[in-house]
Amino acid sequence: MCIRDRYQRRVHGFAFLECSQRQAYNPKKFCNAYKDLDGYPTNTSVQQDAHEFLNMSLERVENIISKTPQRFLVGGIFGGRICSQIICKGGCGMVKKNYENFNDLSVEVRGFRTLSESLNKLVAGDKITDYMCDYCNKKVDVLKRTSVSELPNVLIIHLQRLVFNYDTLRNDKINSRLEFPKELSMEPYTVEGITKKENPGEEVSFKEASYYHYKPVSYTHL
Repeated sequence: MCIRDRYQRRVHGFAFLECSQRQAYNPKKFCNAYKDLDGYPTNTSVQQDAHEFLNMSLERVENIISKTPQRFLVGGIFGGRICSQIICKGGCGMVKKNYENFNDLSVEVRGFRTLSESLNKLVAGDKITDYMCDYCNKKVDVLKRTSVSELPNVLIIHLQRLVFNYDTLRNDKINSRLEFPKELSMEPYTVEGITKKENPGEEVSFKEASYYHYKPVSYTHL
């Protein structure tokens, strides 16, 4: 089966789930058509990593449509940008920024009760000691954090429910409850939202309110 046929099989399955009145879809043909990294059909007797499946699927779709008029389809739906910042706390206040594209946001679950807490941890960042600051010309403490610079049309949030255990050298599954809001505002986790919070007197440019708001439509263990 050629790549395009596998793509059509995948689209057929997702279209069935979206449009059909039935609540289930038999993925047998899809599993036979969808190959793993070694070129073998999906082994349905082995639990697979859903996040890895998502990234692989989106990458394959992008490769298939890369030379067609629909080449920007995946990015136009799921694509956003994050801003990674390194902020000097040693005196100069220097801020280094790096921008990266993303198709999903990955947040920690362990120790948190709500999605908002997980997102707060994402943007809170981590303190790093003995970082060589180019402006201070000495080793200082810095804050390394992530914020969202561009939100996608459809936001996928990956919950890190698999955590590697260095004692057992195996992944532990985090099954604790995590609460979701009926409506999610991403404004506090954006570059402009954080800037407004940290600098109340500074004039900050915001987009329309609807740009920041999402209504959850699907929950799965990604």
